[in-house]
Amino acid sequence: MAIRHPGRTRSLVSIMGRPGDGHTGKVAWRMVPEFLRPPSADPVEGMVGSFRRIGSRNRTVQDDEDVRVTMRRAMRRETGDGTGGGR
Repeated sequence: MAIRHPGRTRSLVSIMGRPGDGHTGKVAWRMVPEFLRPPSADPVEGMVGSFRRIGSRNRTVQDDEDVRVTMRRAMRRETGDGTGGGR
């Protein structure tokens, strides 16, 4: 978009990027089974669990509560069939 339509682009944000050194940002083999589990029956607690797995080592109870608040807010905004998050 930024290349083809620069007039329509105000800024760019890189998300989930990594430096490309081949080492940083890879999933540890011990975590692979965690990511292959079926989704949680409770999507809010499932997201809390995901953030615990991929988040910083010093997560707090308040960090988990922030995820819960954000997820509940996002779920209230959902107006479609619920599959948007997967896209």
